[in-house]
Amino acid sequence: MEKTSKKVALVALVFIIVVIVLLVNAFTKNDLPKADGTVDGSMNQEDYIADYTDTKVTSDIWYGMLEVDLKGLQKVNPDTVGWLYIENTDVSYPIMYSGDDKKYLHTDFNGAEANAGAIFLEGENSSDFNDRHTLIYGHNMKNESMFGSLKNYKSDESYYDDHQYFQVITVGEDGSTIKYRYHIFAYKDVSVNDDVYYVLDENSTEMDKFIYNELKNNSLINVSVPSDTDQHVITLSTCTTSDNNRFVVSAIRCGECVIK
Repeated sequence: MEKTSKKVALVALVFIIVVIVLLVNAFTKNDLPKADGTVDGSMNQEDYIADYTDTKVTSDIWYGMLEVDLKGLQKVNPDTVGWLYIENTDVSYPIMYSGDDKKYLHTDFNGAEANAGAIFLEGENSSDFNDRHTLIYGHNMKNESMFGSLKNYKSDESYYDDHQYFQVITVGEDGSTIKYRYHIFAYKDVSVNDDVYYVLDENSTEMDKFIYNELKNNSLINVSVPSDTDQHVITLSTCTTSDNNRFVVSAIRCGECVIK
């Protein structure tokens, strides 16, 4: 009789543990946006990693590398203004825009509180990516999600060779899909108050000066940038181990594809 009671108690204890584990998992999972506009609740919000393998299209042409249903994502969250994909990496996320630089610091795509926050556009920038200088922010996560892998540019001299380009995919006013490709030409550590954080709108005529005096100055790489009257530059910015410094990666638009 005593053995039977102990066995029943043990079974009950195992059942309780299983229930607790299931409840913990249910409340720690976070729905993550995928490139096709759906969500995936299989990841922990602390990691904020999504698997986009199934959405990538094998192509020798850059604009065929990734297909994104931005309209579907915008139905889930209207703050979605684009998609950022750093070629040959796992950096593939929606770009959020709220008009300020605070909302998505610790808020994810679904509006839930998350340490990793979301990738977001500078509040002073135009959300159509047509400013001369656009800033995009993301956290430097230890597991290299979000902008955590940007540190590889300065820690590995050969990393740049296979990671020179990134894409921004957005939706035009006529509903067309617009894909922009950018070539990275500079990266470096800067202070939080550095002039690299100036926003230059689409009417700016100071791009050549800004590129050479602010973005290329003290860069860890020396890549030539063609002089052009229609230059569009995006700078990716992430935090470092110092509260006073940031790491920035700047790239110039080198390709455009409009899909009706």
